[in-house]
Amino acid sequence: INAGQAGMDLKGIYHRLKKKVLPLDPDLIILSSGWNNIVPFTRLALQSEQRVAVSVMTHLSRYSLFVVGMRTLTGKVFYGDPSHYWTRLDRAKISRAIANHPAFPSYKALLWEVIRLLQEKTICLLLIRQPYKYQKSHFNPPNRLYYLYPIIHINEILDAASKTFRIPTVNAEAFFNQIPEKRTLFTDVMHMTPEGYDKLAGIVYRSIINRRLLEKKGCASGRPDERQKY
Repeated sequence: INAGQAGMDLKGIYHRLKKKVLPLDPDLIILSSGWNNIVPFTRLALQSEQRVAVSVMTHLSRYSLFVVGMRTLTGKVFYGDPSHYWTRLDRAKISRAIANHPAFPSYKALLWEVIRLLQEKTICLLLIRQPYKYQKSHFNPPNRLYYLYPIIHINEILDAASKTFRIPTVNAEAFFNQIPEKRTLFTDVMHMTPEGYDKLAGIVYRSIINRRLLEKKGCASGRPDERQKY
């Protein structure tokens, strides 16, 4: 049963599990989440980009009527790749916002609630470490994607949850990073093509079978099979 809903954050997932999914008495729940809890950072970064772009344009327009007349065209250039116009102050401001933002402690607390809810019902949980179009290094500072999508913090929380509660995890990120044509399997940073989703379904299926999760041999109440690489 696909109980997922586009755009739902962990708080919504918790309530959906409690009200809609648990009454169905499931044996196994597959959970993949992350992006929707860090949307404020993408907005913060984009607002910073736009502010810097406008500032540069305003500054240039004081000296050149040509720039004024080409505002629309240069605006598209700025929008296409505005990272070149981030100042150190902008990057430092966004980094501080990311480091101190309550979204991450909130995400961790909500994930812990979800896990405890399922453990109380002795329901097997399989976490998915989501794959992305770009390599892991692209999400580290000072790369632009770090400021737009600081997923390294989310992954740290997922790893902590897996170790704390001994929950099996499918490291789809590591699997996709080994595929040479990886970028062709994505339509944007996170959403995949049908072929990409087919590959993801394949590794999730193999993980369920190899770990004997449907027999509850490798669930949170048991011990994950460490030999299972992905």
